[in-house]
Amino acid sequence: MGYKIPNTGRVYHLQFADEDMAGLEITVRAIPIGRYEASEDGDNVLEVFAESLVSWNVEDAEDRPVPATIEGIKLCDTAWLVQRVLPQWRRTILGYNDPLVVSSNGGQPSGPVPLPMAPPSPNPEN
Repeated sequence: MGYKIPNTGRVYHLQFADEDMAGLEITVRAIPIGRYEASEDGDNVLEVFAESLVSWNVEDAEDRPVPATIEGIKLCDTAWLVQRVLPQWRRTILGYNDPLVVSSNGGQPSGPVPLPMAPPSPNPEN
């Protein structure tokens, strides 16, 4: 009996933190690393994304559903797809889908940290 590769056929729901992406639902499936690697050169990223794409709720300007196919993908706005969707798809299928936590509340920076100093030695050679 051999070792079974984990996550074979796994399905992911892309998560978007930006408010302007609220309501967007994209479901993708895991792809073999060789197919992902083929998308890294940029030449066939749309084809590989289309293979991974299970469903989405994207609509065009006339409120018609955009099909979750390579043809539908090619109808999308370039900047939206390349800057917003594809990076999240890559983070998700690679397992980096947790958004960074913002830990700063925008307060004032801390002042200098006081350094404890030992009293000077009575013997200057020490």
